[in-house]
Amino acid sequence: MRSLFLKVFLWFWLTFILFSTCTTVLTLYARSGPVFSALRGALSENLLLPGREALYEYETNGPKALNAYLERLRASSVSEWYFVVDPQGEPAGSPLPPEVMEPVERAFQSARLVMDHGIGEFVVALPLTDASGKKYVIVRRSPRGILENAFSRDRASFLGKAALAALITCVLSLVAARHITQPIVKLRKTINRFARGDFSVRSKGELGNRKDEIAAMGDDFDRMADRIQALMAAQTRLLRDISHELRSPLARLGIALDLIEDNPSQDNARYVQQIRKESERMHSLTSRLITLVRLEGESPLSKGTEVDLSALLRRVCETNALEARHKECEIQCAGEEGVKVAGDEELLFSAVENVVRNAVHHSPAHTDVSVSLETTQQDGLPWAVIRVRDHGPGVPEELLDDLFKPFFRVDDSRDRRSGGTGLGLAIAHDAVHRHKGTIRCSNAPDGGLQVRIALPVA
Repeated sequence: MRSLFLKVFLWFWLTFILFSTCTTVLTLYARSGPVFSALRGALSENLLLPGREALYEYETNGPKALNAYLERLRASSVSEWYFVVDPQGEPAGSPLPPEVMEPVERAFQSARLVMDHGIGEFVVALPLTDASGKKYVIVRRSPRGILENAFSRDRASFLGKAALAALITCVLSLVAARHITQPIVKLRKTINRFARGDFSVRSKGELGNRKDEIAAMGDDFDRMADRIQALMAAQTRLLRDISHELRSPLARLGIALDLIEDNPSQDNARYVQQIRKESERMHSLTSRLITLVRLEGESPLSKGTEVDLSALLRRVCETNALEARHKECEIQCAGEEGVKVAGDEELLFSAVENVVRNAVHHSPAHTDVSVSLETTQQDGLPWAVIRVRDHGPGVPEELLDDLFKPFFRVDDSRDRRSGGTGLGLAIAHDAVHRHKGTIRCSNAPDGGLQVRIALPVA
């Protein structure tokens, strides 16, 4: 059972049902169970013999002999009185007290033993039949203590059963409360450890194999903790990479300035050119960092202008054509016309341009960079798919997902010579996701890297 609501409901409902059932059974047991059955049988046996002798005296010797016999019965038990009622409902001997009339009538009607316990007394009326078939009733009237004595033997058993039912109910309630609250306490301890800075702590080991809402909440916490831990690690790595990226150009700037200061009379044009180059490199790096931070902090676009993706793709290819020719390679651009998406045109241009530039950087001489655009159906909706493919060395399969991380390089030394900072694909990734699209990399079967960008068509 996976629902915590159902667990709580059934635990307490079953506890209530059990308690109610025990109470009902014990009540019925006390009122009409073996206690009364045994008492009824004992009273019938006790009255049967004196009743028959009383009828014999009455029918043989008359009312006076009956009264004498009843008096002897009373003398044998000081606190008990006996009476006999004839078939006409009249007293066969001594007059009947008013309080015994109602039990006598019920005994005649039911033809079975009747017990009646009023205030301070206990009346038993037993129907009897003589040899000729006439019906009589013998009545015994006694103090109420006899009934209490009859119950006294069973009272301890009755109270014991009631105490057992109460104990079972208490134990079930404690088990239910513990079952519900214990995982919450464990989850709270886990959260407190996480709040104190232990980002490696997770709730899975604490909650075990539960499948209810508490386990789902623990899974949500684990996902949140994974995300926060990854963000903290990424932030640390980003700060380290930024400092590393800035340290080299700053060092070269310092060297160039030192050389200018040491030789102020010489022609320092080449040093000035180096300073300008390093300044441009730092400007480009800081601009890309600002773009990346802005994209990471913004939510997906809810609305946007209509962007002609076909025209945007041509503009990207034209922008990078000069750099491609400088590397002795060409950009082949082809695709459908009139494909439009909703979004930010400059942001989409930056995303696609970063991917194309990255392909150009890693393409060998005398090769092509192919850029294509097509539409396809996904879940019944039209999507625009851009594919950018180079003929470079490709990327190891285990590193494909890391390409979109800031400052990630497959070959650090090669990328530094090409001038890359490792931010282009990260910017493209965040820009595409802001447009509710997807971007992924794969190695082409015949060599090279292929980047696929999918965007929902307007």
